[in-house]
Amino acid sequence: ETGRFKVEVKGVGTYEFPTPFPVVYPPDVATFSPAAGNVGTQVTIKGTHFGNNPSGVQILISGRACQLMSVQDNEIRVSIPQGAVSGQFKIIIPKMGTTESDKVFEVWAPLAVTRMDPLFGMPGSEVKLYGSGFRAKTSDHTLYLGQDKVKIEKIDSGALVFKIPDKA
Repeated sequence: ETGRFKVEVKGVGTYEFPTPFPVVYPPDVATFSPAAGNVGTQVTIKGTHFGNNPSGVQILISGRACQLMSVQDNEIRVSIPQGAVSGQFKIIIPKMGTTESDKVFEVWAPLAVTRMDPLFGMPGSEVKLYGSGFRAKTSDHTLYLGQDKVKIEKIDSGALVFKIPDKA
């Protein structure tokens, strides 16, 4: 509890400190959402004892400083910075302490297709698109040939695998 210290010495007297002594509690992260995203994704970190003063507050992900959007005692909002990689959030609050999230925020790689194999094919033939930024589930992707959707068969070693449609 915040208050003034007072010292009483029997037979000598009393001394009360002129300024209050603030009792502070270290910050604690409970959750954050979303759990994953691209550079620029806004993340809400929920917890306790973040304070209300953004001055000096630092939020890092794998050592990179996040852009601080807002600070409230139980919620911090940040934006994932350029060059960030997956990692825990580290929260540094002056005169209150430091804490880290228990879970890792997954930073998605930017979408890039680096190679297609083969470069041409007949209807029914299998094609692989290699690159980065693909997710683990086929349902997280939509692939088109012209205006027509193409079914992704599977994701294999970082490649989207599909077949040329019969009516291509």
